[in-house]
This record gives sequence, C-alpha cells and structure tokens, in this order.
Amino acid sequence: MKNIYIVIGVIVILGLLIFVYVKYINKGDYGTTTPTQTESQAIGQNTVTIKNFGFSPANLDVTKGTKVTWINEDSVDHTVISDDNKFNSGTISKGGKFEFTTTDVGTYSYHCSIHPNMTGQFIVR
Repeated sequence: MKNIYIVIGVIVILGLLIFVYVKYINKGDYGTTTPTQTESQAIGQNTVTIKNFGFSPANLDVTKGTKVTWINEDSVDHTVISDDNKFNSGTISKGGKFEFTTTDVGTYSYHCSIHPNMTGQFIVR
C-alpha cells in the first residue's frame, strides 16, 4: 500500500513539473506560428510575413530609407494599407509580396482591409 502512495506522489510531481514547463517556460505555444500583436523584430530586419490571418512580426523597427516587405504566406488574399493612407498594397494573393520604402521618421500603423482585425505597425527611426 505504501508503494501506491509513492507512485501517486511521483505522478503528481511530474504533472506539476510538466504544467510549469508548458505554462511558464514553453509559454504553451506547442510549436504554433500564430503571430501576436506584441511580437517585435530587431532594427534592421524588414520582412513581415502574412500568415494565419496575422502580420508577423506585428511590430517592426526600421531605419529611415529601409524597404519593408510583406509576403503573403496565407491561403487567402490580404491587403496592407496604412491607417493614414501613405501606402496601399492592393490585393496580395498567396505567394505575393508588397514593398514600401520608408522616407519619413515616425510610426506607421496599418491593417488588412479584407480582415480588419489584422493590424500591425512599424516605427521608422
């Protein structure tokens, strides 16, 4: 009977360790690639992937004069339109891309007009 309590104790401890790993260390993503609105990318990198109905990274820092490229890796069409109408990609089909060269310092917020919940921004420094 004492051995059963030891086995149950070991199982409970292993379960807690797995829970802590998934919740706090692995962040529970299980290898998915769904972008979040809080993702950022380092200055100097300039490609945004459109996938799983989101922009990845959703936030991007670039230097003035950088060409930002959006690549549609999703199964449906999307657009990239700045909230202040400084750029408009038109429809980007699967495998297509859109490029915009930054000329002014500032924050550029943008969205997909087909899927308004898709938003992103990049900051030009």
